[in-house]
Amino acid sequence: MVANKADGDDNGDSFAGGAIRLSVILPVRNGEPYLAGQLRALVKQEYSFPWELIVVDNGSTDASADTARGFQSQLANLKVLSESRAGKSHALNAGRAAASGEYIVLVDADDEVGPGYLEAMAAALDQFEMVSAILDTTLFNPWDQGESLPTDRLVVYLDYLPYIPGALLGVRASAWQRIGEYPTDLMVAEDVDWTWRAHRLGITMGLAPGAVLHYRRPQGAWDNFRKARSYGRAHVWLYLRYRHLGQPRRRVAVELDHMRRALGEFIRHEDHWQWRVAWRLGLVEGRLEESLRSRVWYP
Repeated sequence: MVANKADGDDNGDSFAGGAIRLSVILPVRNGEPYLAGQLRALVKQEYSFPWELIVVDNGSTDASADTARGFQSQLANLKVLSESRAGKSHALNAGRAAASGEYIVLVDADDEVGPGYLEAMAAALDQFEMVSAILDTTLFNPWDQGESLPTDRLVVYLDYLPYIPGALLGVRASAWQRIGEYPTDLMVAEDVDWTWRAHRLGITMGLAPGAVLHYRRPQGAWDNFRKARSYGRAHVWLYLRYRHLGQPRRRVAVELDHMRRALGEFIRHEDHWQWRVAWRLGLVEGRLEESLRSRVWYP
């Protein structure tokens, strides 16, 4: 049980012994710089039901696990687990195995949930089997006023199917059971593959409009490039998995448009242009690199 509550007696223990309705899974690997911020945001949540937090330390070499344990006096239904197999999917699968809630919400260590997040996610999960929170990129990245996810619909990824980023995802435990485990052979874009599998199974999906997730982008241009490069490589992996199921090849015109915009930002030297250009170039580099390695054309 957590420290804040929407109603109940003054000792904050109104849900002691009650059945857990919602499980929050937080995988972390060397998340020390930001983890405490996410945990404080969870402590501040108001709620009308019992919930638990499961932090899964995925082989951290910093004090992430100790930081999480330091919140046990404020988050009484807190479990800190260890998953030594590297990879976010391993951590998520371990968290799911330990979760007891009817609903499951995934969060990342370097983001922060907004007020009322868990209530809004639970309300949306009353209607849909899988939901997406609303993404805010401006709180931690004030320079980022450009592309983001739509707030009125799920994004269609790579011109194929809708998907929900793992950092924004809520799902019924019964739906997770139908979908199966997160894929452990993908180090990036495991959330795309998993939600595409859910879509093909007919899992109902929707938005949780009252749940706002404050997302933290990589802070340096080089980090942005490296992350985008890994996503570009993952685009090719996804194409190899789903082309026989109808995923289309990328249109050259789309890539040319990306390059045109990157060149324009470079020429204009807009505020923090380095970050945006690095992201676009990283995607191109990753797709070209993996296309050559995999012997499939998906630029």
